Amino acid sequence: MIRKTIKVSNITCAQCAKSIESYFGEMDDIDAKVLVTSKKVIFNYEDDKFDQESIGNHLRIIGYYPIFNNEEQEKAKKRDRIDLILAAILTFPLLWTMFVHLGINVPVPDILMNGYVQWAITTPILFYVGRRFFQATYHQIKGRNLGMDALVVLGTTAAYIYSIITTLSYDRHAGHAMPDLYFETTAVIIFMVLIGNYFENRVKEKTSDALQSLISLGAKEARVRRQGKDVMVPIDDVKIGETMIVLANEKIALDGIVKAGKSYVDEAMITGEPMPSFKEPGHKVIGSTMNTVETLEIEVTAVGSDTVLAHIIQTVEDTALIKPKAQRIADKISAFFVPVVVLISIITLLLWLFVVEGGHPLSHAFAPAIAVLVISCPCALGLATPTSISVGSGIAFKAGILYKGGEFFEIANKISAIAFDKTGTLTKGHPELAEFIGEQDSLKISASLEKHSNHPIAKAILDAYDGDIFEVKDFEVMLGLGVKGRIEGKNYYVGSLKLINSLELDLSAFSYESLLKQGHTVFFTADEKKVINMIA
Repeated sequence: MIRKTIKVSNITCAQCAKSIESYFGEMDDIDAKVLVTSKKVIFNYEDDKFDQESIGNHLRIIGYYPIFNNEEQEKAKKRDRIDLILAAILTFPLLWTMFVHLGINVPVPDILMNGYVQWAITTPILFYVGRRFFQATYHQIKGRNLGMDALVVLGTTAAYIYSIITTLSYDRHAGHAMPDLYFETTAVIIFMVLIGNYFENRVKEKTSDALQSLISLGAKEARVRRQGKDVMVPIDDVKIGETMIVLANEKIALDGIVKAGKSYVDEAMITGEPMPSFKEPGHKVIGSTMNTVETLEIEVTAVGSDTVLAHIIQTVEDTALIKPKAQRIADKISAFFVPVVVLISIITLLLWLFVVEGGHPLSHAFAPAIAVLVISCPCALGLATPTSISVGSGIAFKAGILYKGGEFFEIANKISAIAFDKTGTLTKGHPELAEFIGEQDSLKISASLEKHSNHPIAKAILDAYDGDIFEVKDFEVMLGLGVKGRIEGKNYYVGSLKLINSLELDLSAFSYESLLKQGHTVFFTADEKKVINMIA
């Protein structure tokens, strides 16, 4: 099965998700799960029966618009901005007329009080700016899944038609005042929904930054050895079993096993550990980690969706797919939400016409009936739970917490014990000098050597020493051991217990065992004859 995530520009509510999922649910060999808050659809399908283009065509058939690249996404954003600006420009004159109805003493041009002028201004707002709502409603009716767009269309169209009928039936020569019109209601509803959608989309983009930051960690190209030459190729062209060549300070593109070379690899993006891992032939490496010292030859063992990073991204995406109990209840209610709202609106109209205070004329009864439709438009019931999960997941990820499912938010208040990973959670996530045993002048030798290293231990030593340093010659990184160099004609070493043992130097003067038991990383500085300090 192939897994493909496609962004869709006009997913607005839970009913959109139901419409897409039910459409593809009736097809064989494909499954669709909608992430409402991020406007994405995750497809699992057989690669011999579907591809990106055919899936996009199916989405367009039911009225949804897939976005396959950044250019299309920018076009969609630009279209939204243009519609919003146009709606604002045309709605303002209609809002101006409302000052008269509110009794506010503000001069309003007589021409704006003309019903035909208001009709002319409102028409492009409803049928051009609001075209998206009509298109969506048409496809929702075809799919028998009415959503928020249907409420917008019902409310705005009813106000528009009523105002037209009132305008046409008004006889200005009869001496009567202009009756109440609701053209401004049509314009304001569309304008406010567009504003809501615009800011909602901005919030969704920010909450999806966590996932985008994960995706951006992946390398775009890899240096692969083919026919005796090292060539740069796109990640998608690399095959399992091929040999990658990764230079120092380069990102390891894909998961693999070291075939040749020794180096340190920074795996903090996966493990959270600040100390780079020593790698030599036979050791596994993870794609998107950083090779820091020497060149490595790596045999590729996983590509595409099988890499460790791809599995992490999939876990983050799946968080929004596992619906908690509250969201499942909300989805069930949303299924008959629109028909109930329409029914309540009709009942409201009838009550105001015949019951409330003995009955009201249609012009007065119409407003509360429209209000019922309008206040229901944001469809908060269907959006609140998935939006809160999306926002919560994004904030948690930025804090280093990865939720595997939305249901865990519901049970978080029942937690009685928490097991923490120490590094970067209970500690700062980077080493600091905690203990120094030896002559103070010897720290200058340690700092002089570590000045040439990019190891986290080197940074910790340099942070603790702010004095002058010696000039170092013949500096060398001893992979897996430490570093060495010549200072004033004499060889010095800074490194691990393994390095000191290889030099066969006496450590009896230093009680390092207790520091190791406390979880410290212990390093030593030595010349060719003796150990001169211990650093933890």
